Amino acid sequence: MTEPNTLTNIKTKKSEPEMDLLFEIQENYLERSTKYFEEAINIARQINDKPTEARILGKLADVFDKLDDSTASIENYKNSCEIYQTLDDKSNELKILMKLGKIQRLAGKLNDSRDSYQRAATLANESGELSAEEKCYGNLGIDHLDNNDIEKAENWFEKALNLSRKLNDKKNEAKWINYLGQCYHNLGDFKKAISSFEKAILLAKEASDKKLEGLGYAHYGKTNFAENELSKAIENLEKAVEITHSIRSKEEEARYSGLLADVYFASGDIEKAKNNYEKSARVLKSSDDKKAFEVQLGKVGTAYYEMEQYQKASKHLKKAAGIAEEIDKDNAMEWYGKLAEAETKIDQNEQAIEHFKEAIMLARSGKHNEKQAMYHLGLGKIYEEMGNTTDASSEFNRALKLAEETEDKKDNIEVLIALGRTQYDLSKYDKALSYYNEAQKLAEKISDIESQIHSLEQQAQAQIALGKPKQALTAYKASLEIAKTIKDKSAKIDAVQQHLGNIGNVHYDNGEYRLAKKHYKEALDKAQEIDLRLYEGKWTGSLGNIAIAEDNIPNAIDYYEDALKIVKHLGIRKEEARWLVKLGYAYEKQGSINRAIDLNEKALKKLSDLDKEIEEEIRINLGSEYLQTGDYSKSIKNSERGIQIADDLSLTVQKGTLYSNLGQAYLAQNKNQKAITSFEEALKIAQKYDEKQSQLKHLINLGRSHLKSDEKKAISFFRKAVGIASKVENKEAEENLYIDIADAYQYVGRFDLVRKNIEKAFNMAPTKERKARWRIKLGDMLSKGGKYKDSLTEYEKSLEYVKSMDEETKGELYAKMGLMIQKTSSAKDQVEEAVKYLEKAISIAEEYDNKQNLCNWRTAIGSLYMDLERWGKARNIIESALRLAKEIGDKNNEKINYSNLSKLTRLAEIQKEKDDLTGG
Repeated sequence: MTEPNTLTNIKTKKSEPEMDLLFEIQENYLERSTKYFEEAINIARQINDKPTEARILGKLADVFDKLDDSTASIENYKNSCEIYQTLDDKSNELKILMKLGKIQRLAGKLNDSRDSYQRAATLANESGELSAEEKCYGNLGIDHLDNNDIEKAENWFEKALNLSRKLNDKKNEAKWINYLGQCYHNLGDFKKAISSFEKAILLAKEASDKKLEGLGYAHYGKTNFAENELSKAIENLEKAVEITHSIRSKEEEARYSGLLADVYFASGDIEKAKNNYEKSARVLKSSDDKKAFEVQLGKVGTAYYEMEQYQKASKHLKKAAGIAEEIDKDNAMEWYGKLAEAETKIDQNEQAIEHFKEAIMLARSGKHNEKQAMYHLGLGKIYEEMGNTTDASSEFNRALKLAEETEDKKDNIEVLIALGRTQYDLSKYDKALSYYNEAQKLAEKISDIESQIHSLEQQAQAQIALGKPKQALTAYKASLEIAKTIKDKSAKIDAVQQHLGNIGNVHYDNGEYRLAKKHYKEALDKAQEIDLRLYEGKWTGSLGNIAIAEDNIPNAIDYYEDALKIVKHLGIRKEEARWLVKLGYAYEKQGSINRAIDLNEKALKKLSDLDKEIEEEIRINLGSEYLQTGDYSKSIKNSERGIQIADDLSLTVQKGTLYSNLGQAYLAQNKNQKAITSFEEALKIAQKYDEKQSQLKHLINLGRSHLKSDEKKAISFFRKAVGIASKVENKEAEENLYIDIADAYQYVGRFDLVRKNIEKAFNMAPTKERKARWRIKLGDMLSKGGKYKDSLTEYEKSLEYVKSMDEETKGELYAKMGLMIQKTSSAKDQVEEAVKYLEKAISIAEEYDNKQNLCNWRTAIGSLYMDLERWGKARNIIESALRLAKEIGDKNNEKINYSNLSKLTRLAEIQKEKDDLTGG
């Protein structure tokens, strides 16, 4: 390496060869070389060596170019050029002007660049340097193309092309034709653009220039993309990528991969788009082009977002936003906005709020009001989801104001609907309706069919909330008519089937099942027409709901099973869980409780993401079903979990049902105080919503909970319940409540009031069967109080209605008659009568194979035959009763019959002794 002290020799000898030693130093010490060049320039000036001064100024400009100091580079090129001009050295002036034009273009000084190239072109023309003249014309074309001055660019490229043909330079001919193709592309003349690119590719192949060939295919693909010829665009861009990969032209490969990714993205092949964006980003990461890297990184994040891989999307978008903040604020705004959207999808609401605010700030500083409105809308949606209606409304209002300023009617409509939703969530349905109406009018004004339909749907929901089903139907029918005007056949059928289903829903909620069924069937036909499997499942299941409402359980089961098959095939676990729950409810209605439990438990397992609204329904069902099977612990567990969910989701009405189930389970476990607490909570909720039937149910349960501990309280609750039953004209409940009150009076021994209340129930009973039931009930109660004669009287009165009774009830009445006669009389004729009643009871029990009753009545009649001293008959009956007691595990009757056998043996012995004494 040349030592720095060489300067001393230069200063003393001032010889040109020794000055050249400085150029060797600059190759290794760019930063330090500027000092040496400047000293060399000073020496050249001292000795008035203009050619050397001009040459070194040019070299110094080259160094500043390499150091990315365009200002210093341009200044030194200009100084060099001026000296060559004064020296009339056209050849060197031409070279410097071409370098100056290039650095001015890179610095963004296109007017200066054009001036430099035009001067250079004139010099080249005068000196007959066709190659340099050609390059100047080409560069002038590039400058005008960059400035979107297409006609002038085309003119310069044509001049450059003519010279390249004169020089028989295939490579440059391909280059300028390629640029002409870009001009035609920008003018929208895609046919001429494609023709140019095809020629450029052929010439590049002739010149064996792979880089130019790849460029031709890239521009060809770009034009295909602009024409929406996506398959051709992919074909040509893949060739461009393949060629640049083969020559290891990494930056071009990265750029073309990015273009290819854009086409794949537009075609809907997001996976391939993502792969190509990643490929492009990997190469660009190690390049100097930070902006290109940032763009590809952001597009990788966007692709992951479309693939619903929101965690990965967030990671890439965050990196892209961080880089863009330093070099491109507009891109940073875009990436922060998309990042916030991704974060909302994975419940990172705090981070999403922060990044929407970043996007809003950048949009405000860049005066992008339309984007700012969109980000305020996104921020409002997060607050809405979090239940912060006040902040949501505030953000939506800001969005509305900005949208109005930009006169973007589409954004206005979306914001108006969002504002309507916030009012709806606040239960301000009239105000919500006014926003939806405004949105609809605006959508109608700009002929936005989709928004008209959406705003009408929202109106319908608000009308339903206001208790106006007719107005809701009007809105849905209006949206249906608009849906029928959609030009795209599939889109039309899709929209129509949805609205037919919505109309069906209103009729269903209104109890108009025939009309609901009609619309669900029409919706189902439309869904099947274009293979909308998800909606096919939905409307099939809705027909199951109709079948439940019509108490046609077998049909309901068939519909629900069909709906279940559809969503199972689609792999939608949430919908699968929903129809499993419905199917379980149908089986519960059918009385197949264990099957219902199995289906609800299966549905619970399907909710891997725990959709709380469906889980709530499952917990209510399981609480009720386990209660019916006597598994009170599981009933309690499910009801308590359901209450937790109801609290989380603010589902107050459902809490009432859950507290009721919980109370009944506790009551069955004799945990009366816990039952009372649960029923009290259920009652509070029913009173809050003025649900009279629910209040009635909870008051009855409270009465029954107090029955064994505080009869006065029990009677008080029952009497309150009677008041409500009378008010809502629920005569059956009122009738049964008089029996409950009678039960309570029985506990305190007030048989006068027992009789009085049962007489009230008897008088209200609409059928003979029910009247008989209450006469028997009164007899049972009197019997428990030891009033056997009064009890027998009531049983006898019941015989008046015996023809209205079912056979098993008759059997039980006959048995009670026989037993009561046994208790009230020992007269032989009365005992004979008791036997007759018990024999009738036994005959019915045998007919219905009711082994428990058969065992009870045989045990009783065995004792009667002993009283009648019919020892053989008694023994046969008692032994039969004993065998049956053992068979069914009835220890009490087994003990009685063993005792009777023992007594029978002793009585037989006594009788034998008597006979022996009397000679009988």
